Amino acid sequence: MKMPTERIREEIGQTGTISFARFMNWRLLSRNWLLRKEKDNVGRQGDFITSVSVGSLFGELLAFQFAGWLDELKTRHEKLKIIEAGAHDGKLAADILNWVAGQPAGSFFDN
Repeated sequence: MKMPTERIREEIGQTGTISFARFMNWRLLSRNWLLRKEKDNVGRQGDFITSVSVGSLFGELLAFQFAGWLDELKTRHEKLKIIEAGAHDGKLAADILNWVAGQPAGSFFDN
């Protein structure tokens, strides 16, 4: 059985290009070409990195923005729900909550 990389090279050799959709079809559906080689292999030495992988700043910036939105919603007596829909280990939620915990009492998220 040919590996997906060989099939892609052959098709590019015949047609000159492949579409992104065609590439992703091979990437996502091939049993021989797994998206992740090892469990929890995220980070600078892993298969890929994300904004969360490189430190807490991304979550802290999001928390700061959420605080601004919450301030605006308070004047209209509306509630804000923040849901982390991302995958992995919950580090983004932890970074956001750590920033909130470091704010003075009575600010932003207390009401």
